[in-house]
Amino acid sequence: MESKIILALGNPGSRYRFTRHNAGRIAIEAVLSLQARKPCMWEKRKRLFSELCLALTENNRIIYARTMTFMNESGKSAAALLHHYRISSRNLLVVHDDADLEFGKMKFTEESRSAGHHGVQSIIESLGSNVFARVRIGIRPPSSSAQADELVLKPFTKRELDALENTIAREIATHLDAWVKKI
Repeated sequence: MESKIILALGNPGSRYRFTRHNAGRIAIEAVLSLQARKPCMWEKRKRLFSELCLALTENNRIIYARTMTFMNESGKSAAALLHHYRISSRNLLVVHDDADLEFGKMKFTEESRSAGHHGVQSIIESLGSNVFARVRIGIRPPSSSAQADELVLKPFTKRELDALENTIAREIATHLDAWVKKI
C-alpha cells in the first residue's frame, strides 16, 4: 500500500477562515464532505505543523493535511510530513490559491516553479525540489486589477464560497482521484 499526501495550504485561525488565500483549505474540506463516507475528523499534529485526516482506498493510504503555519511557512509542514511518513515528494499534491487565475478556473501542474506564490516557494525551498503536483485554484474576481498581496486576504463572497464548496470542489475531487490512482 502506497502513501500519498494531499496538502491544503492556507492561513490558520478564524480571522483568515474564508479569505482567498485559504482556497486550498476550503476546497479540501468541501471535497471530503462530498465524499460518501464518514466525516473527516481532523487531528492536530503540532510536530508536523499540520492537521491530518487519514483515508484508505483500495491501493493507497491518503493523508489529507491542512497546514497550521502561515502561508509563507508552508514548507515546514510539507517537509515534516514527508520526513515523518517517509514519502517521496513525488507522492505530494499541494492544493492552493492562485491569484493569476480567474475565479472558477483551475490548473493541475507537476514539477513547476512557484510563479510568485510564497507558500509554494516555501515548499520548494524546504524540500530542495519542485518535484510534486499542484492543484491551483483561481481566486481572482473577473475584471479585478488588485495586486496579489491585496487580493489574497480578502474574503470570498457568499456566491463564490458556494461555488468553491460545490461546483469547484467536485472538479478538484476528480483531479485528486486521478492523481491518487496514478502509478
